Amino acid sequence: MRTALFACTGLVLFTTACPPTSTDDVGEGEGEGEGEGEGEGEGEGEGEGEGEGEANVVLFRDGFESGLSSWTTVSPDCSGSGTVGVVDGDAHGGSKRLEVVGGANYCDHVFVDVPLPTLPASSSLFVRFFVRVAAPLGQNHVTFATFPGAMNGKNLRMGGQSGIYMWNRESDDATLPELSPTGIAASTTPTANVWSCVELQLDPATGHLTTFVDDDVVEGLVIDGEATADIDRAWLRSPSTATVSSLRLGWESYAGDARTISFDDVAINDRRIGCDG
Repeated sequence: MRTALFACTGLVLFTTACPPTSTDDVGEGEGEGEGEGEGEGEGEGEGEGEGEGEANVVLFRDGFESGLSSWTTVSPDCSGSGTVGVVDGDAHGGSKRLEVVGGANYCDHVFVDVPLPTLPASSSLFVRFFVRVAAPLGQNHVTFATFPGAMNGKNLRMGGQSGIYMWNRESDDATLPELSPTGIAASTTPTANVWSCVELQLDPATGHLTTFVDDDVVEGLVIDGEATADIDRAWLRSPSTATVSSLRLGWESYAGDARTISFDDVAINDRRIGCDG
């Protein structure tokens, strides 16, 4: 399935009625129904059918095959040379991908923004996307994904520094991991021109965060509430909960790093999605 989808599950969405899904989603609906029906007649079929159906139901899914119909283009504070667009070819799935050409200066930043569902207090937010950088991440701080206003009224930002994936809390500039040699080694480095599967689990009530890259937990990108030297010790000196309202994907540079970056197959859910989900 490649079209945008909001599904009526246990989470509260931004509309009071369940929006209609695309005809592309009929197959998944049938799969879930078959699983439940088999379960009523056969005990063994219940576990298999129901599990297969649930695995395909997510709150939001978009592979940009319909352009940016679900997204809003934004350049917070100021705008410059940055551009976004949906292009053909070299996609992770389907035929299209989101391409962001980010400039070297802060005001050359640009993002696309999509609202997030409101989660019950006991639920975590899972966001999965595929990302591809046209050149290796440099030593300077850059951002390619943000939750605006998520922590202490400031952005929670994922991007790169010292050549690795990292998180940054805008309110106090804390980084995850700490940018010591040990912290840097605990993260991972994306390969240029290769699609990387990134999934994050964020618990808004605690501010805990887990990052998966290609379905593996990255130990340097985990906040679990227990301070770990070189990882989240500095972050937890000012622990904070998270208030998430939207997701932004794009490019923002703070020290002269221009870059072309692509995104594809974005999914949002209240449970693990995985790279094949």
